[in-house]
Amino acid sequence: MFVFFAPIAILSYSLDVMISNNLRKSNAGENSDWRDIYDGTINSDILIYGSSRAWQIIHPQTISDSLHQNTYNLGIQAHNFWLQYLRHRLLLKYNKKPKVIIQSLDFLTFQKRPDLYDPGQFLPYMLFDTLITKYTTNYKGYTWFDYTVPLVRYYGQMLFLHRAFSLYTHKIPDPPDRIKGYMAYDMPFTNVFTDGKLKIKSYHIQFDTATIRLFDKYLLECRENKIKMIFVYTPEYIAGQRFVANRDQLFELIHRFSKIYNIPFYDYSNDTICYKTAYFYNSEHLNKAGSLLFSKKFAHDLKLGDMAARSGF
Repeated sequence: MFVFFAPIAILSYSLDVMISNNLRKSNAGENSDWRDIYDGTINSDILIYGSSRAWQIIHPQTISDSLHQNTYNLGIQAHNFWLQYLRHRLLLKYNKKPKVIIQSLDFLTFQKRPDLYDPGQFLPYMLFDTLITKYTTNYKGYTWFDYTVPLVRYYGQMLFLHRAFSLYTHKIPDPPDRIKGYMAYDMPFTNVFTDGKLKIKSYHIQFDTATIRLFDKYLLECRENKIKMIFVYTPEYIAGQRFVANRDQLFELIHRFSKIYNIPFYDYSNDTICYKTAYFYNSEHLNKAGSLLFSKKFAHDLKLGDMAARSGF
């Protein structure tokens, strides 16, 4: 049995490594961020965490130019804090510890979706990776076999297999989507509140107790590791703010954490940007012009703030 299965196991593992290594070359979507984390090439003084309301809105180069500290944006699309924390753990494992973390907060932060958004982003890294396993197995998506048996997770994944082969043969150009984790969208505003597409009158945040506990643990760990924390709520179109029925509960929670851990909170909910559709492409996301304008404001405020002064900016 050993003579029969050993060559199969070796071949399967070798093919898995080859496919995964080539998928890591991709610059599409989240891939460049994951590669930079695992390759240990981020090593920035300032890191930006959050959802798409981080990586589409906060321009790291503007922050870097203003504060004279290398900055990288690690916002992750459509995921709450649970997977933001996964990135944080992997970042500390493979890169130097940052001096400052700018934590972008929004209505998704303390919720938890049932499924893995864009599950293919984990394919090149998940085999035998205990951290990936720990923070993604409680989502719908992958099974025990996907995490432990070579090639199983690639079964039926023709799109990713084709991409891996194309990257191996260098036949598909793969320009980077994001620069230091950032990419803005230059699109006109879509008003879902007037175009009749909304099927509900209001949205209620479903707070997840386990996520809130994890966030508390994360803040404590950062304080113990002498990583300075900054909270920010990036601009949100005023109609989008009114759409969230229990928005006050979210801000009560943010202010509570801010007070307990003495973390400055930069809230741009009432900024003039929030009232101008010219700076948004939807109610939650600034367009490119809005993103660059806000990033300049935010960098200026950080430079003048007490936290910036104590951090030696």
